[in-house]
Amino acid sequence: MVNLKIHRSTILFSLTVFVILISIVAAMRLFGVDKDYFEYLYFFQEVDFGYSGRFEPGFVLFTIFLKEIFGDFGIFLFFVAIVSLSIKFYLLSRLPYFFCWVVLYLAMFLFIHEMTQIRVALAIAFGYWALYSAYSGGRLLTRIILLIVAACFQFSILILIPFVVFWKSLSRPSAIFSLLIVLIPSGVLLAAGDTLSSFNPMVVGILESAEMQEVNPFSLKNVFL
Repeated sequence: MVNLKIHRSTILFSLTVFVILISIVAAMRLFGVDKDYFEYLYFFQEVDFGYSGRFEPGFVLFTIFLKEIFGDFGIFLFFVAIVSLSIKFYLLSRLPYFFCWVVLYLAMFLFIHEMTQIRVALAIAFGYWALYSAYSGGRLLTRIILLIVAACFQFSILILIPFVVFWKSLSRPSAIFSLLIVLIPSGVLLAAGDTLSSFNPMVVGILESAEMQEVNPFSLKNVFL
């Protein structure tokens, strides 16, 4: 029993060190920076309690809190990464082949989330935590709180409301079939966007700029003209 506790403590310590190291790598942007980096840097420098821009209130308060304490953008990025990765690795640890999932996440999503779309990274972390709580039979209030926190970083995560609130009902075969009816057309639209981009390169730029400005990426005028 003692050896088992020591083994678990060693694993927990090693995992903690690993998360810290990966968070440092993400914060330092050792593999380069993208346009989002400069946008968030400008936001960090200018944000205050009178902010009225496009970023969600939870992200604004989170940024102001860290800015007031540390005043350093690199430390801010470190805390974004460590919060996001800690939650995600905790959830992955509940799955078999934990280390395989970690490697897969780092290879596929670290650069997209913790090193680029940091609001999305935080929202997905809390959103998936809410999903896990629903799956494991957690209290409804806990699930709702986690989802609200997620939405405070990225409003679009609210698409998970049916899964978080009505998990038992949606786990039935008839509900899954109905859900597929909704999801398949969405997948077709995304695939159509990729196909259209091969005919009109402007489609890619339109889709990428949709978050920056009020553009309808599925407008026929934007796609075909």
